[in-house]
Formats: sequence, structure tokens, C-alpha cells
Amino acid sequence: MKKLAILPLKAVGFLIVSGCIYSCVDSNSQSHVPPPVKDREKAGSSAATQGEIPQQFNSPDEIYQDWRRISDTLDAMIKRTKNDQLKETLLDSNIRLVMKRNRRMYDFISAHEKNWKNFQALRYLVLGGLTDIPSSDIAGLYQSFADSLKKTPEGKLFASRIKETRSRDGMEKYDPSILDISFSDTAGRSIILKNIPAKYILLDFWASWCSPCRTANREMIKQTQAIERNGLVAIVAFSLDDKRAKWIKATREDKLNYLSVSDLKAMESPVATVFNIGPNRGIPYNVLINKEGKIIATDTWGERLMQVIASLPQ
Repeated sequence: MKKLAILPLKAVGFLIVSGCIYSCVDSNSQSHVPPPVKDREKAGSSAATQGEIPQQFNSPDEIYQDWRRISDTLDAMIKRTKNDQLKETLLDSNIRLVMKRNRRMYDFISAHEKNWKNFQALRYLVLGGLTDIPSSDIAGLYQSFADSLKKTPEGKLFASRIKETRSRDGMEKYDPSILDISFSDTAGRSIILKNIPAKYILLDFWASWCSPCRTANREMIKQTQAIERNGLVAIVAFSLDDKRAKWIKATREDKLNYLSVSDLKAMESPVATVFNIGPNRGIPYNVLINKEGKIIATDTWGERLMQVIASLPQ
């Protein structure tokens, strides 16, 4: 069974955490590790003298290598530590820091010469995912480069992915008949999306074998209470696994505190088809819908997701 396309973490720069401002000590390894992002951001201007990532870079490679250097060290620490809380702290920093890295890439490319090296760095924005930068802005940055670069194999790949993303982001409607299909939850109960009492559904596509998805799960569980607080929105984790045991195991390991369903059809799932999830469109991916066939938002995470939900009509 083929799996959805998802690039290797290192290939697209999915790194775990970066730089130390304070020292957190793992009692098992006596190693110093970075604190959560929110604590690092509070440190403000003192960061430069305490090991934070430098604010000035001379190339996209420097941005990537700085992250890669720290990531390699932390990967080893995560494997060694027996402290579950510490491990979760490191993993939970992933998404915000990847987004921060991608923002730095975008800012650097925007402000510097539109040469081949900077053009290649677009891969972090186009192929890397997990960014709060609007697809229209990324498309505009791509268009700022010379046609000779856009005609290269890399340029054609970037153009194709940007087109796909913008097409998906621009979707306004979906076939609401999928809400009548029965899926199974982890307890084996039949779930029909139409019968979920919430007015809006946040469909979160993931799979047990998808490392960035597992990291996104850890972030989402922190927001569950805020998202589902007034009953307006329900989160539904839709697994694109094809093996029940793997789906159930991953759901339990990630401690999902919201509904997890699957039809175990992987990319052949009619739900994946409706929302254009397939071999060339990776996960994690989410879509916020109402029950009348309207798409409210796509691929929206973190604070941006909370802003969208806060703006929903009751």
C-alpha cells in the first residue's frame, strides 16, 4: 500500500528546537537543553548573549545549519532521556520553531538578491510546510525571481507545489455527502460526521507513520479545550493509516483528547479525495468546515487557527 508523499524531516528542515536561553537539566543525562518557546521569547534582547540563534544571517544555509547543528544534538538527547516530561517539552517546541525558521527564511529571501542560492532556499517554504506565511505571499516571492530560474526543474517543481497549495487554500466548497459516511472510532463505534453536534468540524489529517503529524498532534491536544470550549467546533483526527493496530497505538501514544476516526483506506479514503489529499500533497493538513458544504479555512495552525475560530459566527 502506497503512503502519502511526505519528505524526510531533515530534507525539508523539520528540526526540533534551537538555541538555549536558560538551562533545563535532564536528571537522567545531566544535559542542558532549551526551554519551551514561550520562555525563550520572554528573554527578549538578552538572548544574543545567552546562546539564542543569531538574528543576522549571511545566507539561507547559515539559517539551516544553525538549526541543524542544534537539532542533531537534541535528537541524541531525546533518544537518551528517560524523562517523559522533558521529552515532551523538546518535541512540543518543534512546530513553533519550525515556523520561526521558515519565517526567517522568508524574510531573508525577501530582503536579499534574487540569485540561484536564494531561489533554492524557497524549498523550505514551498516543500517544508508548517508556516503561518500566506500562500499568496510565498507565490509573490517566487514570482520575484527571474524567469530563467523559474524554468529550471526546481523552479517547475516549486511552481507546481505553489499552484496546488493555492488551489487547495482557495477551495470554498466541498461535497457534504461525505458527512453521511460511517467511520470507526478507536473503540470500534460507528461515527457519522453529520451527527456530531458541533456546528463546525476541524478535520485534522494525519497518520501514525508521519513524524510531523505526530508532533502536530502534541500541539493540537494543548488547544483542544480552547477550540471545543463552547461546543461550536469539534476536532476530528482523521487517520490515513491502513492498519488499525498502528492507528490505535499512535492515537494512544499521542494521548489524543479529541475524536479519532478512520476508514483505514489511506489515500483512497473518500474524505482524503474530497479535500485533495494524495501522493503529491503531504500531511499534516487540516480543514475547518461547516455542515452545509462550506470550507472556512485550510492548513491553519496555532495562533492563526485560534483567530479563525474566534471569528466564527455562533
